[in-house]
Amino acid sequence: MNVVRTALGLARNDRRFPKKGTCMAIYSRCVSSREKLPEVLAAHFPWCRPWVEELAKLFDAYTDRKDLVRKERVVARYQRIVDEVNATLAPYETIKRLAVVAEEWSIEGDELTPSMKLKRRVVEHKYAAEIAAFYQDEATATK
Repeated sequence: MNVVRTALGLARNDRRFPKKGTCMAIYSRCVSSREKLPEVLAAHFPWCRPWVEELAKLFDAYTDRKDLVRKERVVARYQRIVDEVNATLAPYETIKRLAVVAEEWSIEGDELTPSMKLKRRVVEHKYAAEIAAFYQDEATATK
């Protein structure tokens, strides 16, 4: 969300645009409740109402990004990169599974520390479903 927010130039305005966490909360509420954006803003985020048009553009672009990372050619491109790196590693060092996500990990998103180290517990919590899918076939596989 933050990448799209920055790409659209919404992070640099005279007025303070909502931060990534607020944008994600608004988007999540719209998706979960199936309410229209203006209704969600009026009921739960009234201070964001002046940004309704910009938020609508942001959510459209974010949805496009989420759709993009699900495309086979995008995942295949990342898989080729991983395969190239894996070719230089010992078998126990190689990346075995890959999931491409729409969100860029950042300090603001709480996935990284200020020294840019991964916060494993945060990532494990945010992406529990994706991680579980990595091992789903092993739970039912027979050897």
